[in-house]
Amino acid sequence: MGKPAHIGNPHGYPDYTWPMVWVLQDAELWPIEQWAAHVGVHKVWHVSWSQAAAGETSQGLYTVPAGKLVYVIHYISASDQPGVHRLVWTPPDTRPFEGPVAASNPIVIPWAPPLTVSAGKTIYVSILNRGSVTANDYVTVLAFELDA
Repeated sequence: MGKPAHIGNPHGYPDYTWPMVWVLQDAELWPIEQWAAHVGVHKVWHVSWSQAAAGETSQGLYTVPAGKLVYVIHYISASDQPGVHRLVWTPPDTRPFEGPVAASNPIVIPWAPPLTVSAGKTIYVSILNRGSVTANDYVTVLAFELDA
């Protein structure tokens, strides 16, 4: 049982909820993804291509400018053939996601906290088609960019 009830803790709640300080606030609270969209610092990259059987293709999405940080919050990819999908940035070769994808079975990866990509690095996506026919591949990366 918590502390006995008194003027500073009228309900006798346990110590981990008391004492609390309530501060009035004039502005709304926004989750970071909504705030980034609201102020216009969000980034959305969507690429699609056809990939030959047993072939691999990488596509550069964005190079982070000086003085900025990119926070990657979602990676979404799909293909109509089995394969290996990767999210990569260089230099150096960093692969926060590399995994198999089944045919017609999209992958959605939300990162919380977001992945941080610093200035001078280039974000790529790469897909290896393990199917025996040409694949139609789709990748979407959602992020926001702030001053470093």
